[in-house]
Amino acid sequence: MKFTTDELEVFLAVARDVSLGDTFGERMTAVTEALEPLLPHSSLSIIHLDGRLRGLAGEGQVFWRNGPIDHALLYAESYVQDDPMAPAIPRCDGASHLLTDFLDGKYGRDALTGEYLPQVNIKHLMGSSHRMPGGSILSIAVHREPGMRNFTAREREILRILAPDFARSAFGVLFRMTEGPRPAEACGCGDAGHTSGAAIFGVDGGIEEADGCARALLAGLHGADRGAAALIADVQRIAGRRGGLEGDATVRRYRCEDGRWLRARLSALSAMRGRVLVSVEVIRPGTEQFFDLIAEEAGLTPRERQVARLAVGGNGNRRIAHVLGVSHVTVGVHLTRVYEKTRIPGRAELAAYLLEGRRPEAT
Repeated sequence: MKFTTDELEVFLAVARDVSLGDTFGERMTAVTEALEPLLPHSSLSIIHLDGRLRGLAGEGQVFWRNGPIDHALLYAESYVQDDPMAPAIPRCDGASHLLTDFLDGKYGRDALTGEYLPQVNIKHLMGSSHRMPGGSILSIAVHREPGMRNFTAREREILRILAPDFARSAFGVLFRMTEGPRPAEACGCGDAGHTSGAAIFGVDGGIEEADGCARALLAGLHGADRGAAALIADVQRIAGRRGGLEGDATVRRYRCEDGRWLRARLSALSAMRGRVLVSVEVIRPGTEQFFDLIAEEAGLTPRERQVARLAVGGNGNRRIAHVLGVSHVTVGVHLTRVYEKTRIPGRAELAAYLLEGRRPEAT
């Protein structure tokens, strides 16, 4: 389907305005202002619903252009589960749907079309939905009054193209509300330092939205040998991936300049084209993850890891031999290789290295 120059300019204007405004209402106003020439004689509602369609996901997260906001609140509180289009809403597939596609010619026989729509003076509906932070849903609907024509195939395509931009705009402000900035005790900040956070990256590898903890942790990668470059490469690869499902996650580990390791979970966001959500946390010393990471870095074999784990747990060679079903001589051979690979001289120093990442000071 081809679009005119004027229509393409509207598409670009909407994409440009996705970050305008600090509140849900301000952002929705900014991205929908240019829409009227493309969808004339229409009103538009954008409602942030909980994942089970039981009402609003948060106070004030509702918008109605060219109509009273009370209409949207009434729908969210009393009629969303009676909506014949409700089966399509949780799919969050970005497609645009018409109410008439779900009615089978039986208009007025359900609570939505028989009670709600006549009450708010609406006859035709066209909708789309996208996934938001925490599994909630952004429901986008365009409405027309009785006596007006239904939406055309061209208008359906316009909504399909623009709905992801509406969702991207909403996602940014809702992400800040749900993920950050958070209290120090909630994200691990404070005297113990930043330990976890979340950020949204663009396809170019740059941070578009992030809480304070994520920014502090990711800043530690920039002075690292390959940490920042590896993260950016992973973000760009996932942002450009086609055919994956939203929620599919890639887990990676990156080393910071100060020696700490970060575990990152990267997942593409269908609501924000080309954007990647990165949840990051410090791999804490003393955990199984930390032990495995250090052992992997040292190149220990699976058997050497077993021996080393038992050794740093306070077990002697004969006890280790009994647990693993080998001779104590074999245990000694494995430990010697562990010392060589880690460049650690003894048991106590090995425990400090594998459990805490501390090497003995050079003498």
